[in-house]
Amino acid sequence: MAQGSERESRGEGRDVIIIVPGFLMDCRDFEPMARHFREDGWPAAVVPMKWWEWIPCLGGRSARPVLERIDYTVRRALEGSPAPQSASKVILVAHSAAGWISRIFLSVRQYGGRAYAGSRFVRTLITLGTPHGDSEGIAFENVKWANREGAPDGVRCVAVGGTGTLGASNDFTRNAYTFCGFPEEEVVELDGDGVTPLHSSLSFEGSEKIVLEDTTHAPSYPAAIAPELHRELKEGKRWYGSQGRVDTIIRALEQRVE
Repeated sequence: MAQGSERESRGEGRDVIIIVPGFLMDCRDFEPMARHFREDGWPAAVVPMKWWEWIPCLGGRSARPVLERIDYTVRRALEGSPAPQSASKVILVAHSAAGWISRIFLSVRQYGGRAYAGSRFVRTLITLGTPHGDSEGIAFENVKWANREGAPDGVRCVAVGGTGTLGASNDFTRNAYTFCGFPEEEVVELDGDGVTPLHSSLSFEGSEKIVLEDTTHAPSYPAAIAPELHRELKEGKRWYGSQGRVDTIIRALEQRVE
């Protein structure tokens, strides 16, 4: 059997993986990650979002623009699935802030005038470097909204966090960890992915936990804002969407599938 045909055969009947780009990230940044999943036989797509579509959500404003994108992509994916809708659901792989936004999507509660009730369509939610922990400030009001409930019934939730960057490593990381709600005197000793402390990444009630060592937060960093993280990435440090890290996620999925 040809390699392409073999991948297609393995993909038949599998849930569709939908990757949700993180805060101020572009869908193109996540295409290599989607390709890794597809090469292993998983149908995979990225929510079609440009980085600037996050702008209306800044400052704790409504996440409805992103939620509408998720809802549209999930419904289209199920309509195009080769398996009957009753037998095929979606696996959401949500990066950074998209993780708690995806939790809002799963909820049956009204958010900004609409209840998405996405748990009807989603079998598994995997969050990558998502700041799940409560923090002060208007930017975290939506996180607090999501934290009023844990993992919904019938949806397997997996919180993935990275380590390898202490809060004392650089100014950008120290400020990011402080923003996530930790006292300045504690931040220097916190471990995480350079943007989200590990403790916050795993603070998702009712979720399974996976820790990826020596893993950075994003597929790219502006050199002018986060020069140290930018350099580490250029030197080969892996992020959540790198091949080896995706393999770990796939193993977790297959353990439950089998």
